[in-house]
Amino acid sequence: MQIWRTIFRLLTFRLTRDEMLGFGRRHFIAGLIGTWLVGIGRYWDDDKANLLQHLGLGSVIYIFVLAAFIWLIVKPFPVEKWKYSTVVTFIGLTSFPAILYAIPVEKFVNISTANSINVWFLAIVAVWRLCLLSYFLRHFTRLSYGNIFTVTLMPICLIITV
Repeated sequence: MQIWRTIFRLLTFRLTRDEMLGFGRRHFIAGLIGTWLVGIGRYWDDDKANLLQHLGLGSVIYIFVLAAFIWLIVKPFPVEKWKYSTVVTFIGLTSFPAILYAIPVEKFVNISTANSINVWFLAIVAVWRLCLLSYFLRHFTRLSYGNIFTVTLMPICLIITV
């Protein structure tokens, strides 16, 4: 129950730096399992998805890569107790809102409406997770707002570029 409480506090922007420093193996495993399950849910009905996506492994790989990218960007700054394990655990724990992707809206509405709803789900989850990243950086790193803004937007810029 403590893990679920932590996830809820994180997703509602109420987790403290001390609680983030307390991330342990159980938090990491919860984030990994959550990422894996929502990864499966995201592509369960997509005929064009590859095997890694259907198995949810694309999402699992993604959190390790994204965490490494964010960890490396912040590493040059003097952030006390800045560890990759904390970043990857945080990124994993932010995967839970992506369960919206698994809702089979095309079963309830026409395909055009379903596409619009799915775009809105994508936008909501993306903005929510970006806000969580900004919250994490603000409370954990205590960097300036300009640095936090830059680090928050860098993954999006990389994704758009790729």
